[in-house]
Amino acid sequence: MENSVFETFSDKQMIKYMKYASPILGQLNPHIEVFVNEIYGQSEKQLGAPIGGSLSRLDKEYLFYVFNYNNNFNTENIDRPKLNEMDIQFIVKERQISYTTHSGTLLTYVYDDVDSNYLYELKNNDEIEPWDWDSNTEYGDSDYIDDEWEF
Repeated sequence: MENSVFETFSDKQMIKYMKYASPILGQLNPHIEVFVNEIYGQSEKQLGAPIGGSLSRLDKEYLFYVFNYNNNFNTENIDRPKLNEMDIQFIVKERQISYTTHSGTLLTYVYDDVDSNYLYELKNNDEIEPWDWDSNTEYGDSDYIDDEWEF
């Protein structure tokens, strides 16, 4: 993604733009998510007109910073944001259905009489331990539970 177009503005150009944009933006919300959301629509077109198009996400973030950290538009020096990289993770909590097959060998004299009930009986009496056998897991559907951001 490219930097904000406002990085190329001199302080004099930025002050002129801030004076233009201030009445369009009105009372600024100090929360970035609200500020960016409020810019969509007609005000975005008006704010983008002097720069020849629409505002990118970074342009909106740049404006948020400039308007929130510069109280006086008549100053010679504008406090400007610095572009940073931020590593983030989107963590999804979900319930995953898995099918694990445990495979082993059972030595028996009653091959034709072995059924599920008999195998459960052997397992419950610790005669066989399927958890120790070779296993293969396949994953099926999942149910979304929640998500969160981590940074």
